[in-house]
Formats: sequence, structure tokens, C-alpha cells
Amino acid sequence: AAKLCNSEHAVDRMVAAVCAMGVLARAELGTLEAGLQREHGGLSVEQIAKKYQKGKLTGKRLGEQLKEFSAAQEKSEVAAAWAALGAGLDSYLGAETLSLEQLFYTRKNAKRRRRDAFSAEELALLPEGTPELRLGRCALVGSSGNMNGKRQGTEIDAHDTVMRINNAPVTAEYAPDVGAKTTVRVLNKKWSQVYGHSRPDLLKMDSSGEAVMVVGTRVDVRDFAALARGAAKVSGGAGAGTRYSALYMNPKAVRQGWDLLSALRTALGEATGREYPGRNAITTGALGLFLLLRGCDSIDAYGFSLESCVPCSHPFHYFKKFIDSDKSTGQAHPSHSFRLEGALMQAL
Repeated sequence: AAKLCNSEHAVDRMVAAVCAMGVLARAELGTLEAGLQREHGGLSVEQIAKKYQKGKLTGKRLGEQLKEFSAAQEKSEVAAAWAALGAGLDSYLGAETLSLEQLFYTRKNAKRRRRDAFSAEELALLPEGTPELRLGRCALVGSSGNMNGKRQGTEIDAHDTVMRINNAPVTAEYAPDVGAKTTVRVLNKKWSQVYGHSRPDLLKMDSSGEAVMVVGTRVDVRDFAALARGAAKVSGGAGAGTRYSALYMNPKAVRQGWDLLSALRTALGEATGREYPGRNAITTGALGLFLLLRGCDSIDAYGFSLESCVPCSHPFHYFKKFIDSDKSTGQAHPSHSFRLEGALMQAL
């Protein structure tokens, strides 16, 4: 820890920024933990919490103590994420690492790509230059089941830009809770392939008379080309004037996300002493957030959960058995860390 706190390395500067805050956080957590340990024979808070959940330990006061400890722990996480942002983590979200001109492939910058190069036909599917991101007031809509019954659809649709993730539906069944408007849909590799190769008609789900931007992430050139052709095809007969355009997010943005979460994991671990389940593979929702940070006046987030869902306090997705849905296990993929990304979203 001392070595990290004294390092001049860019990532470790973030760790250094949360060292002092970490001392204060651990002091507060230590006081709360010491009280629990004295009353329960030296057991750790984790051990006490497990016994309480299983009914081996009971009592209203104990429940309140565990809630107080959990709240203090979450507060320290968000404060640590905020300190890391101020110390340089925000550079991962800005122009220092990946400029807006590099965020998407265009006909200009794609010519420099050597591996998996574009053919002349595929190059023509890209925008000529950097797309303008003047998105106004934005809503980022996740897919968590914590949306069910909230009746936030009208509120969501009132935003200038509404971004949705992967195949999350906006059908009449779900619209009262999640809204019906979509202006940006961000797809991972699997859903880029589904939308592009086999089900371009799924794009019509977002038909609302407004332009819809579909962003392919984690894809290769062939998959993106299929997605772009599918968008062009459905634009011809979508009805209500809806036009679909496809953008190809630079794979460097995904690697940048990995670096960001790795740095944040180190910083938060130093500050709070916690370990975070999952790895550093950034979720598609977080990639969407980084995109919105480049072009929105404000961002409201809906439908995100900090749970890895083992077990879940609410459904993993707000939808069930939707077209071409994965046979989901109902929990976070082990490559993702919802808790880690959640601390960053709360700090932002």
C-alpha cells in the first residue's frame, strides 16, 4: 500500500488520491466492526451477516447494526470512486485516452486499420467523418427487473435521447414501465450478430418516426457490415419516417473500459479493503454511458442494479422470453462486476 501511495504511475495516482480517504473510511468501518465483533465473539462482519441471513443470529438491533455497516461501506465506495475520478480516472472518459474522433470508425480513420481491414464496399457503410453527438437531455435505460411496476415510461420518453441496451424491448407490454421511445441502441457482439445476420427486422421495434442510431460494439468488420446493411434495408420500409443508421465503436473503447475498471478496482480496494466479485470486462450499459458522457447535457439512468443476482431481489431482466433472447442464467456474467461499475455510476 505504501508503495502504491507514493508511486507516480498514472493509475496509481488514483490509488494515492484515495489513500487518505481510505484511512478515514476504514476508521469509521473499523469502529462499527469492532462493536459487532465484541458482541459476537470476534466473528467478522461477513460471518455475522451470513449467520443473520440464515437465522442463526437474530434481533432487531443486530439488523440495524448490519444496515448501518452496509450503508457506511457503500458511502466509502462512492467517495473513493469520486476521489479516483478527480485524480485522473476521468481521463479515461475524456479525450486523453480516446478522443471522440477515435471513438467510432469512419471512412477517414478506418483506412489506418490494418488488421481485419475494410473492403471498399464495407468502407462505404461507415460515416464520412466523426458523427455529431448533440444529444441534449438523455435517458440511459438498463434492463434490470427493478423497472417492473415503476411506471416511469412517460418520464423516460420525455428525454431528447433515449438509449437502450441490446435486445431490451419497448413493446406495449413493457412501455408503461420503460417507455416506447428509442433513439440510440447499443449492441454487444452477440446482439450485433443477431440484428445484422438473422433478424434485422428487430430494428423495427424502435420505429417511432425519429432517427435511430444503432451502435455495434465488440464486433469485427463483417459483423458490422451486416448490421449496417440491415439498418439500411429496414430504413426503406420502416414506416413513420424512421431512419436507422449504424455506427461501429472502436474496439479500443472496450479495452479502455477494461483499463478503467482495473484502475478503479485497485483504487477502491485500497480505500475500502473490499474485494469485488467479477472481473474487469466492461458491460454494454457502461459503454453506452461513456458514449453519452461525450454528448449529453444531462443523463438520467434507469434500470440498473448493483446486484450480481446470486440470488436476486428482483428479476434479472424486466422482460421474459423475448424474441431470440439468450437462455439467461439470471445472474451477472462472471466477467462483469456490477458492484464495481455501480460505484462508478453513483460517483458520476
